[in-house]
Amino acid sequence: MSVKSAIFAGMKAGMEKELYKKCSAKKITLRHICEVGVFLPEMSNILDFIVKDRLRTTLVEPDLRSIAAIRDYFRDYNNVTLLPYAVYDRHGVLELVQRSASTFVSTLPYSPAQINDDYQIREEDRFTVECRTFNELDDGTSWSAARRSFRLRHMARAISIRSIARSAAGWLRMAMSGGG
Repeated sequence: MSVKSAIFAGMKAGMEKELYKKCSAKKITLRHICEVGVFLPEMSNILDFIVKDRLRTTLVEPDLRSIAAIRDYFRDYNNVTLLPYAVYDRHGVLELVQRSASTFVSTLPYSPAQINDDYQIREEDRFTVECRTFNELDDGTSWSAARRSFRLRHMARAISIRSIARSAAGWLRMAMSGGG
C-alpha cells in the first residue's frame, strides 16, 4: 500500500476535521489553504483538504522535528508546500518555546501551556527560528485564520496569541456566513 492510500485509508467516514465538514456542508470551494503551526502532520486541521481534495496547501512550521515529520508524511503530495518559518509581526529571528503541542514566543508573559498546565519555561525547551510576516509567505490566494490574526498585531502579544486560538472558530463562522 502506498503512503497516499495508507493516509486516505486511515481517514474513515466521520473522522473528518470540523473545518472540512463545515466547508463541505456549506459547499464552500477553496482553491488554496494554509495552516500555520502544524506540529504533527496527522494532527493538521486541514488534512482532509490535502488528502481528499488535493487542494493546493501551504504549511508553515518552524520546528525542525515537525518539519522532518511533515516532509515524510506528505512526500508524495505535490499539492503541499512546506515553509520552515515562524509567522510573526516582523521579519527576522525569534526564540520559541515548545511544550508538547504548544509552541509560543519566549518573551510572551502568558501562553496556553503556562496558563492551562502551569508550565514554567525550561532552557532545553527553547529554540531559535527564522520568522516572517504572513504576507511574505502568502501570495494572497490562500484562506487562513493567520491572515486575519495580523489585524490584532498592534494589541498586546499575549492577547493576540489567545485571540488567534479562540477566534479561529469565530472567523470560520464569519467566513461561512459571507462575512470577513
